[in-house]
Amino acid sequence: MARFDEQDTEKVLGDELRYARCSLMTDIYNRNSGEIMSPTVLERIAHEIEDAVTKQLLTPEHCDRHMATQCFVARVMSEELDNPKSWLEPYMDAAHEKELISLLGELPAVQLV
Repeated sequence: MARFDEQDTEKVLGDELRYARCSLMTDIYNRNSGEIMSPTVLERIAHEIEDAVTKQLLTPEHCDRHMATQCFVARVMSEELDNPKSWLEPYMDAAHEKELISLLGELPAVQLV
């Protein structure tokens, strides 16, 4: 029988938290995905996701959650479009991606349910 040490436990819990947080973000996006994509819709969804993430018990303090959620929503929207719109690009720059990585521990592959 394999024994888990403290590092293994932290990794498993971290992975579970990232999965749950990404699932929460995806669920909120999917509830709003029937609308025409626009900067206003992106901001509204990002705020809704940010509010939900902020209410979680374990939130990273070193993360700009608004930039992270903007990046997440822009990445999902860009995957849905045949020709990603230029207005999405500012939300997917290195600074936004850094915050999303801070929130999720990695840059997620975009997958919609």
